[in-house]
Amino acid sequence: MHAHAPSPSGSARGRAFTMVELLMSVAVLALLIGLLIVGIRAGRRAATNAVQATAATDARTAVEQFRRDAGFLPPLVKDRSGELLTPAVPPLADVITTGPQNALNVYRRSVAADAAYLRTPQGDLNGQNPFIDFRFSEVSLGAYIVGAVQYPYGNAITDLPMDGVDGAGMYPPARDGTFEVPRTMLVATADRKRTGRTIDSYIKTNGSLRVFTDPARPELVYVRDVNDIPVRYYFWLRGREEPAGSGRFIVEDADDINMPNIVGRRGTQMAGTPADRDLDVSVELREASWAIVAAGPNRAFGDEELSELQRRMGVSVGNLPAAEERRLRLQAEKDNIVKVGSES
Repeated sequence: MHAHAPSPSGSARGRAFTMVELLMSVAVLALLIGLLIVGIRAGRRAATNAVQATAATDARTAVEQFRRDAGFLPPLVKDRSGELLTPAVPPLADVITTGPQNALNVYRRSVAADAAYLRTPQGDLNGQNPFIDFRFSEVSLGAYIVGAVQYPYGNAITDLPMDGVDGAGMYPPARDGTFEVPRTMLVATADRKRTGRTIDSYIKTNGSLRVFTDPARPELVYVRDVNDIPVRYYFWLRGREEPAGSGRFIVEDADDINMPNIVGRRGTQMAGTPADRDLDVSVELREASWAIVAAGPNRAFGDEELSELQRRMGVSVGNLPAAEERRLRLQAEKDNIVKVGSES
């Protein structure tokens, strides 16, 4: 009896089946790896978003506490003006307010041009791009909530920072953006003592928020979250003046609120507005006069220069048709975290 040798065709079929199995295994493995990568990215985005939400909430709580203690909201620094430092302010009787070298330039309601700017529906004053509005500061929180500004007083006999306190903490800030530093601290004596009441930082910067300084511009101190994503402080004035020149301002509907669009707007006027930023939907928005806005995981607010926005969003830099630019800006701001508050 003779043994039969394996059929060549049977051997080929066996090898072919094994190859198919291998390819299927590789495909399944690739799919699982892809799903894992997607899950990891989604988890990272969720974690970053949670950090941002906590940071924005902590910043809002700090601003509210400042308002309760000081009786007014933190001054809004003119970050975009190119003129961060103000002229000298005459000193008071027992304290000296910061001088020309070390007082941050802020918007003042008593200045007609500043009040008009803060009340303008579009902060860029031309209304050409509804996403661009400069009624915000990335410096205000570091200066007036943390008290971490280290810009020197500018007097040869002292190395005091502008707020009178090294590191976090400050002497009482005033509505005009200056700090009330006791005169005795500015006397050139060996036993110069710190006198008067100082204020602790309203934000513990070892938590959800951090202070970042610019070595080249010591007056610029930023508050950002632990991932170095920026947090902004917005402030605007509500209402329209009626009659003109009367100094009386009223709010009758959403069009009189004068809110920056990145904080809130009428969804009926801009399709794609998230429900929590729709003035037609949110009562809290309609009563707000300031806000904390944190850029989400994409690190873009949506109002950056187009080329910078494209870089942050990971798309090719170049000119875009108006409709495509609008879609990109709406996409960029979608993951922003917005927390609002009122003056009362």
